[in-house]
Amino acid sequence: MHNPRPLARPNLTFMRVPVAATPVTIVALERHPFSNQAFMPLDGTCHLVAVCPATHKGDPDLSELRVFEASGAQAINYNANVWHAPRTALSAPGAFVMFRWDDGSAADTDTRSLKTPITVEFGR
Repeated sequence: MHNPRPLARPNLTFMRVPVAATPVTIVALERHPFSNQAFMPLDGTCHLVAVCPATHKGDPDLSELRVFEASGAQAINYNANVWHAPRTALSAPGAFVMFRWDDGSAADTDTRSLKTPITVEFGR
């Protein structure tokens, strides 16, 4: 876990995430320009992983969007500056631990609403 900002401090957060309706609709993506971000499921909840790189202008490159279903035994670590969907529980409400570095400024998180939401179907 790395962050190049001298005032950034570790942010370890416990969160409860409600189960998403299916199909899942992604309406926004976020990134953390200076910190990677890790999520660890605590109770075996399957969860959505949707990632894409940034374009040369810094916007999400939706042509490169990749979507996965992570098992409840898989932790996820997004690299700094990677666009990703917010934490979404798929199989049941879930408890997660999240870790990233924050300095309390607006630079911690960049969020973009999608002009056209993305619908994801999982074979259940």
